[in-house]
Formats: sequence, structure tokens, C-alpha cells
Amino acid sequence: MRGYQDTHTDDPPYGFGGHGVTYMVRRLILINAAVFAAQLLLAPLETLTGVSVAEWFGFVPGDFLRGSLWQPLTYQFLHGGLMHLVMNMLWLFFFGPDVERLLGSRQFTALYLACGGVGVMVSLFSLGLFGNNPVIVGASGSVLGVLVAFAVADPARQVLLFPLPVPMSAATLVAIIAALNLVWAFGETNASVSTHLGGMGMGWVMMQLIPRYQLWLRRRNRERWQKRNPGGGDDDPDNIFEFRRRD
Repeated sequence: MRGYQDTHTDDPPYGFGGHGVTYMVRRLILINAAVFAAQLLLAPLETLTGVSVAEWFGFVPGDFLRGSLWQPLTYQFLHGGLMHLVMNMLWLFFFGPDVERLLGSRQFTALYLACGGVGVMVSLFSLGLFGNNPVIVGASGSVLGVLVAFAVADPARQVLLFPLPVPMSAATLVAIIAALNLVWAFGETNASVSTHLGGMGMGWVMMQLIPRYQLWLRRRNRERWQKRNPGGGDDDPDNIFEFRRRD
């Protein structure tokens, strides 16, 4: 697990098995809830003005290609209904904290946003192949990327998928969700399915890249320390830059 840990976090001990909701997971849930409340408040104005918040800040593949470059970020915080919001935030609540403890708050935030932002780009293929240009909203791509990160870090971790009473490994849960999305994709052209799969794929990619980045960072810091201290000293650079579990 050490290779995944960040040098900065605002939370208690690194690693899986902590307790409580972590710093960024809490804030992401609050931000999503606040944006949904704003959507409800602005709904009457949308009717009067004809300007749709979802079409402006959701991800519309054609609009993105025409210059709406903010949409891969902003669409992640909009939702199509209360149940859509609640389901995404429940997944984030259950699987996000352990991933944040493992990566640190900054890297967790980067992973969350990258999974949503890059994942939705898969819908551009649907636009090119079939001419589909839907309005895509929701944090599903981001949240499923976090779930994949959870499974990559601890694939044997036992979880329960409601309403099934049988525990399963995190890796099995990811496989089931991926298979269901593939079935839905074959059933009909669905932009949300492509975003789900794109987010899951990006979650896997990020979990391969983050430890490599951490290894490079440690080597760079060690080299800098050695240049500043050519004669050595009592301090061991491995002790300075080694990521330890904090008690």
C-alpha cells in the first residue's frame, strides 16, 4: 500500500480500515447536495427563460467540441433527480473514505475528477458513430472510478451489495458492475453506460500511474536531499521520505 500514499493529508492514519467520513469525501457530498438544491431553486427560472442549467453545465458532446470546455468538470456535480444523487453519494460514502485514506486528499480529488472528466469523453465516440448528442449529468463516472480504485488496492475486501445477502470481494463487485453496463450497452446506445465504463477504466489507469508518480517523487526528493547534503549526516534520507502509517 505504501506506493499509493501521498505526503499530505488532512485525515487520520493512512491505509484501509479507518473510521468515519474523510475530508474530501465529506466535501464532495456536500458540494453535490448544494448543487442539486441550486438546480431545484433554478428550475422555475429555466421555465421562464428557456435556459437549461443541465444543457449549459452538463456534458453535451457536440457543445464540448464547439468550445464548452468546462463541461467535463461541471457535469459531475449535476444530477437528474434525487434518487440519482442519493445513489451516487451512497457509493461515494461507502467506498471513498478508504481510497482517500490510502491516496491522501489531494490525490483522491485528482482521481475523482479525472475519472469523471476523462470517462465522459467516451461518449464522443457515440456522437461520431451514431450522431448521439445527449445531455449527460451525474457523478457516476467519478464514483465508479473510485470503486475501481478501491478494488485495485484491496481486491479481496469483502463487501455486501444490497439487496443480495451474500458477501463478495471488491473485485467481484467491480466485475458484476462492468458486466451489467456491457449488457445495457448492447441493449441500447446509452451515453451514461459509456461514461460509467470510461470512469471505471480511468480509475484503473490512475491506480497504475499514482504509485509510479510516488516512486518518481521519492527518488527526486532523495536526490535533492543528497545534493544539499553531499557529506551525508545523521539523517537517513530513506527515513525522511519513506511513507509510514501514522498512529
